[in-house]
Amino acid sequence: MGSFWATVTVVTIVSEIPVRIAPRATARAIAIAKMVPEVAAMTGAIAGGALASIASVRSTLWASFIVAVAGCLLILALARQGHADDARC
Repeated sequence: MGSFWATVTVVTIVSEIPVRIAPRATARAIAIAKMVPEVAAMTGAIAGGALASIASVRSTLWASFIVAVAGCLLILALARQGHADDARC
């Protein structure tokens, strides 16, 4: 999965940030784009470990699957809304 997210990061940095972010804030936006996945991975590992120690490993895997699917659906909904907003302009 690491190479997939590296590709997503490169596409974001090359195509989206220069278009949507002001030139004076580009470096900050790139730093945030690189930091967010790292923080998410650490947070997920800590939360998964805590949940696995409270519940079982199987229930933790199911919970992480549900959170991942919900996150993907949220991203798709936001992307569709963004495309609808772009079409109106």
